Amino acid sequence: MLLDAEPRRCLVHGDLDPEDLLLDPDTLEVTRVLDWELAHAGHPATDLGNVLRPDRAPAYVDAVLAAVAEVRGTQPATALALARAHDLLRVEARTGDLGAVPPGPPGFDTAGAPA
Repeated sequence: MLLDAEPRRCLVHGDLDPEDLLLDPDTLEVTRVLDWELAHAGHPATDLGNVLRPDRAPAYVDAVLAAVAEVRGTQPATALALARAHDLLRVEARTGDLGAVPPGPPGFDTAGAPA
């Protein structure tokens, strides 16, 4: 199973959205992360799932996946698959309904892949 490929656990923000990130205006590097009330020990891809929700713009998703590939060495397709799997688990846990997953951007399927 895809999610079993990474057995370690780490500190997870739990509700990481772009609005929770403060960026340096010159370098665009993250300088602070806000809103930690849902923090817990969890899978390393949990926050990536929230950051890469299906409704995010494709250019944003590509930039995040490129950064993950550069820093972690994870192939973008693998990182996106892990992110989508964790986002589905989050939605199901909060709503009990996998049908509640929002659609992707126009021209993209629910998993955020080109249609």
